[in-house]
Amino acid sequence: MAGLFSRKTTRSPVSLPFICFAVALSLFAFSALDRTEAATVKELETGLRDCQASWDRLNQRILKECPYAPTRNETCDQIKDYMDKKKKERATRLNTPMPSFVTPERLMEGIKKQISQLSERLLYCENYGLSCRSEREEMDNLKDQLEDLQAGRNPITDPKSRAIKQLDELIAKKEREYAACLESSKKRDECFRLEGQLKSVVRSCDEIKQNLAGAKASQQQASQQQKLPLETVKIFVSGKLPNQVGKQATYQGRVESDAWSGNALYGYYWYLNGQVRTKGYNQTTFTFTIPQKGLNKVMLRVVKTKDNGKTWQNVGEASDSFYTEEKSNPFAQADQTGKVRTRKPCKYADNSASSCAQYSRDAIAQNNENLSLGCGYDKTNSIRFHGKEADHSGWCKTIGKQQGAVSECNAREDMLDTCISGKGRR
Repeated sequence: MAGLFSRKTTRSPVSLPFICFAVALSLFAFSALDRTEAATVKELETGLRDCQASWDRLNQRILKECPYAPTRNETCDQIKDYMDKKKKERATRLNTPMPSFVTPERLMEGIKKQISQLSERLLYCENYGLSCRSEREEMDNLKDQLEDLQAGRNPITDPKSRAIKQLDELIAKKEREYAACLESSKKRDECFRLEGQLKSVVRSCDEIKQNLAGAKASQQQASQQQKLPLETVKIFVSGKLPNQVGKQATYQGRVESDAWSGNALYGYYWYLNGQVRTKGYNQTTFTFTIPQKGLNKVMLRVVKTKDNGKTWQNVGEASDSFYTEEKSNPFAQADQTGKVRTRKPCKYADNSASSCAQYSRDAIAQNNENLSLGCGYDKTNSIRFHGKEADHSGWCKTIGKQQGAVSECNAREDMLDTCISGKGRR
């Protein structure tokens, strides 16, 4: 879109109410929690089309109503100065009396003499291929004076003389140019206002485009999470998830299917931090010792065979991440009968990658607590509670930003408070 908004090829009008609507739409699009992602995307796409159409109309209006106009006031002043100079010259000619010794006969004789001398000069120019433009103009002027004298008019002081008429024509032309210049100057302020309005439309369209891209990413993420293929691999924590290096943790896996798959044998491959730790037929449980402080990732890949191992078919894979802190996790040790839990401080300095990385770690820790407490939010609200660090981080960078990340973190904290108080136990 940036390429469309160049000065030569673009401009377009939009009313102030539409600008307000576009900005309000971009700010409101993600605040309504009860709206589906599809409805949000549709509204943003409609808003973007309206914004681009308004930009196009404003562009056409500016191109039509804002022709070339002087960019400096001196242009009009220069026209006026030249026009005033010619008016003064005309007045001087008319008000200057001819000397008594200058009779029409003597004046005619002098002009004929000058014409004769000038003719020789022009003949020289013609023979040697010279333009002699000033001499030709002077010759035309002398001939006009001679014609005035022959007609009984004084070529200098008579208002009907050709010289005075030429001055009158020149002054009239400059008056028209000066009036047009002033009119263009008046339009210039209106054009500046329209161009300012155009810039507001561009900003609104860019903001809607950014929010639309985020909404589409959120819609795609929700669609992938809600869509159930023929067979889906899932993993979940068995019991409480400890938060200390050296402690044992247990995961369970299963294959969910919306259709009977026959007498298949399933092979389970369990990975811990990218390395295969155990594998075997229908090995749905994986118990391991937490190896490291910080982020740990568990992944299950499942394959199946219907001919006793002659051929294998990939079923799918699932993964979960949890974060191990230096000290034991107070969430995992909390009493689920109603004791007050320690809330996680949801503070993020800015929209930087480091802040979003911290947000994703907090989200994984909150999901781990949800699993440890048995709240069940990973099933009833899997978009908010899940163990996919990359999805949390991507949401923070594209949609959440600083305030959105804080609100989402606090929302999870509120749901965990509700769960541990016994009001929202799943």
